[in-house]
Amino acid sequence: MAEALSGATGALQGTVGGMLNQGSAWLDGIFPPEKRNELIAKISKFATEKPALAVCPATVPGRDYENSEVKVLT
Repeated sequence: MAEALSGATGALQGTVGGMLNQGSAWLDGIFPPEKRNELIAKISKFATEKPALAVCPATVPGRDYENSEVKVLT
């Protein structure tokens, strides 16, 4: 029983690993790693220079968005 389970687990790992490799190759073909790195650098620079604009409101911990007022910053 344990051997069959181990074999099934190994086959599943191989299948998932193959799919991840194919997905990575597909992504590299559409959006090369060099371009991804450039975009990540631009986003990081923007987030560092303008943190108030770069924060996604959904990621701010402890904030109750359903019961809060919208305020325009000037």
